[in-house]
Amino acid sequence: MGDVIQHPPFFMKNKNPYPENVANIFIKKAEKYLTEGKYESAILLFSKLINKTPNNQFYFQQRAKCHLGLERFDDALRDFAKAVELDNKNLAALSNFGATLIRCHRYQEAKEILEYALEIDPNDFNSLINIGNVYQALNMSEKGLQIAIRAIQINPIAAIAYNNLGTALGDLNFDKESKEAFITANNLDPTYINAVINLCNIESKLGNHWETIKLYENLLNNKIISASEIEMIKYYLSFSYLMIGELGKGWDYYEYGFNPIIPAGAIRSNRKFKQKRWNHNLKNINRLFVWREQGLGDELEFGSCLADLDSYLKDTEIILECDLRLVDIYKRLYPRFDVRGQIVDGNANVLFNDFQYQIPIGSLPAIFRRDIENFKNNQIKFIVREDLLQKYKDRLSSYCDKILVGICWRSGTLNIGRNLHYTNLSDWAQLITNKDIQFVNLQYGECEREIVDFEAANCLKVLRWSDLDLKNNLEELIALIRSIDHVVTVATAVAPLAGYTGTNTILLIREDWIMLGEKEWLPWSPNVKTFVSNLDESVAVNIDKVLPLINKKKNS
Repeated sequence: MGDVIQHPPFFMKNKNPYPENVANIFIKKAEKYLTEGKYESAILLFSKLINKTPNNQFYFQQRAKCHLGLERFDDALRDFAKAVELDNKNLAALSNFGATLIRCHRYQEAKEILEYALEIDPNDFNSLINIGNVYQALNMSEKGLQIAIRAIQINPIAAIAYNNLGTALGDLNFDKESKEAFITANNLDPTYINAVINLCNIESKLGNHWETIKLYENLLNNKIISASEIEMIKYYLSFSYLMIGELGKGWDYYEYGFNPIIPAGAIRSNRKFKQKRWNHNLKNINRLFVWREQGLGDELEFGSCLADLDSYLKDTEIILECDLRLVDIYKRLYPRFDVRGQIVDGNANVLFNDFQYQIPIGSLPAIFRRDIENFKNNQIKFIVREDLLQKYKDRLSSYCDKILVGICWRSGTLNIGRNLHYTNLSDWAQLITNKDIQFVNLQYGECEREIVDFEAANCLKVLRWSDLDLKNNLEELIALIRSIDHVVTVATAVAPLAGYTGTNTILLIREDWIMLGEKEWLPWSPNVKTFVSNLDESVAVNIDKVLPLINKKKNS
């Protein structure tokens, strides 16, 4: 989940008067059903009204709201789109269309619709609230802050406006100010649960995990929240339990992470399958599909459970879907698995159906890692190609008298909310006090200018090869890592990759749920040593502590 803070789209109430005709009775009855949550009955009546008056945008908007109540977001999207088509100056229709696009995680389209609405009326409160959601999803944090302030100026007693302000401040790492905004939102409207959810998230970000758990558990006892909101709250709560090492409850709540009301930055996946989800108590099955759901780093860490699955289902054919870059690596590690790269259609649906049951890879820890002791025998070790090992042995032969240290100092994607998790290359100059150390670049992406400047400033050379694609050629990357003495990295996929090669690895990290309550080692790869920085500090503060651990060659 990272630092994602949840705030949902805002749906505007229509102000259209009822038409003074015989349809009035149908409308009032349909509205009554909508208010009572009898959505199917309301849909039937609004559909009849639409058949009679197909050019009335108000009916399409109201039917769309019924679809939202049933979490039929695609149907709601079609009806709101029709309402906009019928009246493209109607701010309610435009704002609601944008809000539904947000629910469907179609942020760029939502941005265009809501910006158009604000061209019509720059002070339209509802469009301002919804476009704040969009800017958060698109990592446009500073614009999100500007929009939140404008919304408060227009309506200074609106809880949702302060909620958006808190979100924008949190994205910019103004955590204490963010907390105050959420408290203000809650004081303005104690029934507005999204402010409480966000207050929980910011308390967690501030390291107050027990307070977070208390707030979430109290919220679960709130009688006004819906079943979907309960699932979303439990999912968010899972990270707090995992953070303090209560793995059983944490993994159980983590399973609620597929609810479609969870924002795109936090939801585990929105993929759908015809096949049933596998229950681990069912062992007599023919073919099981294990599918990837998140980024490469999470996939590697959750993948440490695959050996347990292999042993648990000895007589079952296992299809493993993985990142295309990992296919050959996993084929060598699990020779009896049918390993396939992820290939899906435009709706993220898998293109084959030759399996009986399915399970996301992130759900394996709930079966095989319910206690920290379950991690201690986790000794995954990649099988590296011999020809590539020889290739990098030859390339590094001129430096055999040096201590070869691979470094990765940041992610390929940077934003203000994540900067404390990463370092600048200049921070690493502390390590060159040992003249026997030779840096080897493991940083992927556009970094050549950084390296050239670092070399010039410190009169040294960082080893790198123009023909090595560190992002896409993982086969060569793990061969390089196996060939060097140490790896020092921030929290990127390099950490598990290096850990699984068996090379001594040091991880510079802030407190994170993926640590599962541990401070000195990474449970997913027990040979990875960790240095955890304080919440208000960059991980760079611990670079100087690394030197004693990399002062020798690995065979010394």
